[in-house]
Amino acid sequence: MPHLFSRTRALLGVTSFPVLTAATLLGAPTLAQAATSSKLEPGQYVENLGMRRYSEPFVLQQLTDRTYMVFVSTHSATVYVGDQGVLVFDPLSNGYGQGGLDAINSITDLPVTGLVYSHYHLDHLSHAQLFVDAATVKGTELRIISSAAVASQVESYGTVIPAPTDVVASDPGSFTFEDLTVYFEGTKDTHSIDNPLFLLEQERVLHYLPEDFLPYFRLVGLLDIAPMEEALRYVKTLE
Repeated sequence: MPHLFSRTRALLGVTSFPVLTAATLLGAPTLAQAATSSKLEPGQYVENLGMRRYSEPFVLQQLTDRTYMVFVSTHSATVYVGDQGVLVFDPLSNGYGQGGLDAINSITDLPVTGLVYSHYHLDHLSHAQLFVDAATVKGTELRIISSAAVASQVESYGTVIPAPTDVVASDPGSFTFEDLTVYFEGTKDTHSIDNPLFLLEQERVLHYLPEDFLPYFRLVGLLDIAPMEEALRYVKTLE
């Protein structure tokens, strides 16, 4: 089971939708109306999210002063707003990438300067070129970050999406974006061979996919829910 984050546990009161989903399994969350001006507290979950994500162009929820979750139909992305640019976890696909960009543009004029490929499933990554083009329009170059495992999959599938520009060779590993440190470690769940946990250290936010379709885990590629449950139980220990 992951061990990387043990050294940071004393610092963390981790809050994110993955953690709140774990609370759904292991305890009863309270509900909060989604609003970019109102941050969620630990243990809260967005009211009517299941309906809203399919009926609105995007649902944007603020988690911290700098971190947001964006939901576009079936998929979601984590967004961190820095001082010079924006870091995005997953560009999405199937027309959802533009919804992600629209959500970002609704909260900041800063360009997206960092893009993380969380794992190599094209339904999370195939709109990467959209983000490359948006960065070019704003006069900046997009940094694309991935683990070595993801980069290997990108290469083996013929690089049908832009290749990562920054590859983190170690797992567990880390990278920085402006003043933010992001740790990651593979979960060995069955969603994909390269699916990790990402910890935004200073923000105390965790990004983990798949996180919000637990009642339908077989529909999102999980062959066995036990490794994912183990990962989520591990997340609950981060205090």
